[in-house]
Amino acid sequence: MRAFRAIACSLLFALLGVAPASASVGEGSTRLRLDADLYGALRESDVKVEALKPGKAKGRTAVLPVSSGMLGAAARSGYLFNDGGMRFRTGRRTATLRSLTLNLTEEWLSAKIGATQMKVATTHGLRTGRDGFGSIIVLKRLALTTRAANALNRALGLNGVFAPGAKLADLRTAVHPDELSIAAGAFKLTFDEAFRTKLQALDVAVQPFESTVVGSTPLSVSIPIMRGYLTPDLQTGFFSTEAGFRMVQGGPPPGVEMPPDSELVLGGTGIILESKSFLGYLLAWPSPCSGSGAFATLDFGGATATADPGTRTIVMPTAVASLGPSMADCLNENFAKPKGPPVFEAGERVGIFSFELQPA
Repeated sequence: MRAFRAIACSLLFALLGVAPASASVGEGSTRLRLDADLYGALRESDVKVEALKPGKAKGRTAVLPVSSGMLGAAARSGYLFNDGGMRFRTGRRTATLRSLTLNLTEEWLSAKIGATQMKVATTHGLRTGRDGFGSIIVLKRLALTTRAANALNRALGLNGVFAPGAKLADLRTAVHPDELSIAAGAFKLTFDEAFRTKLQALDVAVQPFESTVVGSTPLSVSIPIMRGYLTPDLQTGFFSTEAGFRMVQGGPPPGVEMPPDSELVLGGTGIILESKSFLGYLLAWPSPCSGSGAFATLDFGGATATADPGTRTIVMPTAVASLGPSMADCLNENFAKPKGPPVFEAGERVGIFSFELQPA
């Protein structure tokens, strides 16, 4: 069974295109504030500080748009790319910092000074926080590298104003993801009474697989979510897990270790919103109808999810689940035909899905 779990998870994750646990950045801005002592020394040297478009500058502070990036857990790793930059000007001399890249994993800030991309500063004093579904990243100190300090001094004709190891600036970035990561939660299928009655008439019991919880009144399966995502418009995404459920026919009496007459295991389950399907990896016997596929299609009745960034909650509407064609065939082959004619039909109502989602 452990091997089946591994196969089911790997196949489902491949089908869903699951990526590593990181969040792609959709939009944001970076505030870069020059050190007060450095800014004073630049003014004494008649050096003006300007922004490169689309950035904006006022005094010693520049605000640059974040163009893209990836962030890891709690925004303490990953990288961010910024548009625009800063320009230092004195007379006919200029030095520019453009193509700023913040690398949180390796703890440095790089930029192109003139035509050369280099590590401009090492980062210190990282603090992170929440901004609705987004993240806030604060760095208390960006310390100049020797190479960057020499390049800036040389370009502007300055004598040691930019000092290696000295504080260049502090930084504050606020970013929002282009997809909402789901860290936990569950999707619950409550079986319709008519479908439950069919199972009961065939002596088929629904049992948990892995960490699924089975309820009896009414019959339901609550399947925990391992991971998932939603796009900000809440129209596309998926939820996935290693868990699922078993359907067992003709089990042995209590205390007797014998295989059932027929068994169906649906593991590595997931829900894909684009195709509105509940699917997983199926293992069934005695009839060989194993493989990946949709257990049911979902009908949300035109309703969509709602999100509240302030409370960081996502509410999914309930969905009617209708039996998929291949699953109807498999249920008939394994449970119905040994006892009589087929009773399961493609498109028949299985039950209602409901959701509990916890954003990362």
